[in-house]
Amino acid sequence: MTVSGVQNVQLENLWVHDTLHAGVATDNQLGTTSVSLRRLLFQRVQGSAIVARGGTLDIDGIEVRDAIADVAGAGVGLSLIGFNGQPSLGTVTRAFIHGTVGAGIGLQGASLSLTASIIRDVSSIEGSLEDGMGVAVLEGVSPELTLDGVVIEHVRDAGVFLTNASAVTRNTTVRDVQPQEADGRGGVGLAITTDGFVPPPALLRVEDCLLERATGFGVYAVDAETRVSRTWIRHSSPLADNDLFGDGVIVLAFNREASGTVEQVAIEDNARAGLSNFGAHVTVQGSRLTCNAFDLNGEGTDRGEFAYDDLGGNYCGCGELTLCRVATSNLELPSLP
Repeated sequence: MTVSGVQNVQLENLWVHDTLHAGVATDNQLGTTSVSLRRLLFQRVQGSAIVARGGTLDIDGIEVRDAIADVAGAGVGLSLIGFNGQPSLGTVTRAFIHGTVGAGIGLQGASLSLTASIIRDVSSIEGSLEDGMGVAVLEGVSPELTLDGVVIEHVRDAGVFLTNASAVTRNTTVRDVQPQEADGRGGVGLAITTDGFVPPPALLRVEDCLLERATGFGVYAVDAETRVSRTWIRHSSPLADNDLFGDGVIVLAFNREASGTVEQVAIEDNARAGLSNFGAHVTVQGSRLTCNAFDLNGEGTDRGEFAYDDLGGNYCGCGELTLCRVATSNLELPSLP
């Protein structure tokens, strides 16, 4: 089913199944397009169950399950792609996306608000080293992402992966993120990067969230501005292929200045550092870093020295807690994702 050049189209109470192409496709090729989807089930759809190239998509109450990979190897729940320099705009409420291939949701040159939804059981494209993510935001025209009340679990490579994007994650759980089957790498809870020297830097806000049982890093922020507030981050494990890393939060400056703010956050039982800082400027306030191998660590990089601002109320240890002290332990520097 394809919609182009028509506005205010409404599709309701449909079962879309066993197709050889996208279940619902919209684009702006014939003019501005806007579509609303209500109470749809997509099952055994090949490629993307829903794909929008430009225009506006409003979704409430869908289930996508048992996707079938297309010739490129992907079977994605929802794909939003910009069209002729204009972003696609999506609003999704009460979505259940599971059993997809490559990603639960993929954005490129698009903005999305996702609320009260579940993404789980995303598998990798066969032979791929970079897929299986819950939500993947690739560079494009000012991509923006808002997650509120979302659960992302049992995915691969990254729960949420952001490039050159602005993102707000609230009241969201990301857990049980596994590495790639092909090479044993990846498995990050939330990852954000700024590609090269693109202005402005990528922005990530994490508020009132639970991040647990990621592989490598709970939050991985490179060349970005990151703020984590009122969040619980725990049980990050090392990478399977080399037994390295396992940080709750890592903030890195590679090609540009990077900054992080951690306030009222509990970071506990991570295999390596609770909070690691590589050449960035990080502010910490009112947080507990407990039972990590290194609670608070800083390392210089070719970009410069690390800096911490301790605004008070930060306690570290395992059992008896004391005021946090920064260690420099010559920790391994991860490569760019």
